Amino acid sequence: MIYDNINRMSCVWDPDLGQKDILHSGTVVTFVELEDCDLEKAFDASALWKNHEEERRRGLNINVLHN
Repeated sequence: MIYDNINRMSCVWDPDLGQKDILHSGTVVTFVELEDCDLEKAFDASALWKNHEEERRRGLNINVLHN
C-alpha cells in the first residue's frame, strides 16, 4: 500500500461574517498488486530503512522523479 497526504484549503467567501479559512486534510491509500515476484524481496523493508537513514528523500525533486 502506498499512502499519501492530501490537503485542500477552503477559502471563505465573506470574511466580514466571521467565517475563517478551513484546511481539509486527509490520507488516501493505493493498493498495489504484486504478481510474479519474490515475496521475500518484495516485503523486505531493509532498503526502505537504509534510504530513510541516509535521508535520500531530501534529494528528490521533479527531475529525479521524472527520470
